[in-house]
Amino acid sequence: MGAFLGPPSAPFLHNGSVPNLYELLSPVDERSETFYLGSRLFDPEKVGYETGPIDGGFLLDTTKPGNSNKGHAFEDGPRGDGVIGPEFTDLERRQLVEYLKSLDLSPALN
Repeated sequence: MGAFLGPPSAPFLHNGSVPNLYELLSPVDERSETFYLGSRLFDPEKVGYETGPIDGGFLLDTTKPGNSNKGHAFEDGPRGDGVIGPEFTDLERRQLVEYLKSLDLSPALN
């Protein structure tokens, strides 16, 4: 059985606790503790949705139980215990996001 490869869709992680691709690649202590969900205005720089206050939006607090955004970390050192890759500099994260935006995922959608 093949793996599903579809376009990434924000918010990220199983509980929607990371608002954009840039933050997903960031160290966990640099990820937003709170942000608003509900916007459909795309943030093309960070690859996610706008996270500011909006009418009818929901303030997600990642410090509350069940809302943690600490998984799937990129840190230097050994892998395991939630660490899935090396830590990136700000420039490397931005370059990686730009590269990922350049990929044509349309064959995966057909």
